[in-house]
Amino acid sequence: MKKKGFTLIELLAVIVILALIALIAVPIVLNMIGKARKQAAIDSAYGFIEAVEYNNGLADLEQPGYTKIEDAENIDVTTLTDVKMKGKRPTSGTLTLLKSRVTFAKLCIDNYTVDYDGKKAIISNNNICPSSNGSQQENNPTDPTQNEPSIDQPSGPTTASTEGLAVGDPISYTPSKTDTVTIDTSKTGCQTSSNDYMSSYVPTSIYSDPWRVFSINSDGTVDIIPMQPIGSVCFTDTTGYANYVGYLNELADTFKNTNYSKSTRHFGYKNQTQYITDKSKIDKSSNTMPWSCSTGESCNPDETKGGGDTGYIDDLNKLKNVGFTYTNMGISGPGGLVASRFYEYQSGSDVYFNFRHLTSSTTVNNGHNSNFPALYFIRNTNTWTSGGGSTYGGLIPVITLKSNLTLTRSGSGAPWTISND
Repeated sequence: MKKKGFTLIELLAVIVILALIALIAVPIVLNMIGKARKQAAIDSAYGFIEAVEYNNGLADLEQPGYTKIEDAENIDVTTLTDVKMKGKRPTSGTLTLLKSRVTFAKLCIDNYTVDYDGKKAIISNNNICPSSNGSQQENNPTDPTQNEPSIDQPSGPTTASTEGLAVGDPISYTPSKTDTVTIDTSKTGCQTSSNDYMSSYVPTSIYSDPWRVFSINSDGTVDIIPMQPIGSVCFTDTTGYANYVGYLNELADTFKNTNYSKSTRHFGYKNQTQYITDKSKIDKSSNTMPWSCSTGESCNPDETKGGGDTGYIDDLNKLKNVGFTYTNMGISGPGGLVASRFYEYQSGSDVYFNFRHLTSSTTVNNGHNSNFPALYFIRNTNTWTSGGGSTYGGLIPVITLKSNLTLTRSGSGAPWTISND
């Protein structure tokens, strides 16, 4: 029986077809691999930059194991061995820190040089990565992915209204409310007047300096805050402690602009209990120890009943990038108020109910002292006592601007202006 196989022409045709497929497919596959490697290098650069800023945030909070990296230009990244991160670390390069924020970086990651300008990262044509013989190598000029557009940092918006905007930039903003706001003493607990704190204010006239860009959000909105605390408000005793967070949010809302504001809140607020309605733990007629540990510790004091919170930390980490001055317009005593409570337990003898203040532009009090007295406390004799009388500080409203606004400025360093154009 005669067997029939492929003819030479048929074999040549198959080889030609396979060669054509390889000719088309191989560059596509290599291109995809190159793009994936470059994206991975950019992602690693963002991860390293965020790790550096996160390290400084925790160092400012005096967390163990974190050492502050001081502001400087051209910091050698190979010296930052204590920075904790996941992913590939840069093998060489430099970065610049300003107010603990990375404003510039040139990093060598996986033999790609990544340039970062404070907002975006790109693969650079000027490669600083050393080759195997120790000299600097150039990126492959025939690489089809070499001159791709920059890749936006995932944490920031790319809408036209915020193009060129950066955290810390000055921005002109005026509240809409022109009439007098009277401090509601039934909510603050401070019934007597004092030269140290105000009984009323007019939002449009109490503060005239430019505001600052506090954060640029992924939904295209922008948060702004004043450059320093505004005025001074008194809180004291059970009433002040129970209403502290909620009434600060109310006062922050008096600084909204009806044309530009999407929402308002006070600095430090992150969904904590605004008004404590169950006052059983903070009732001065009770002789029972509320909780046997402090806020955030193992016994988990009930935040809804006055056990305190740590919701302020996100805002505090952002504040270091803003150029904020924490002293409140020449008034003595604590600086800016923080919409957060702190319950402090001291070895079964005294407990203190504190409202948080800024102690500097990057730190918050975590306990009472003569400058940051408790609202009141209980002695080991099981009796309640006033804790330092009236305590006070300045307002720090956080205004979220609408996402459809247009922001413009006359030149670098000039305040941004807001319009609905």
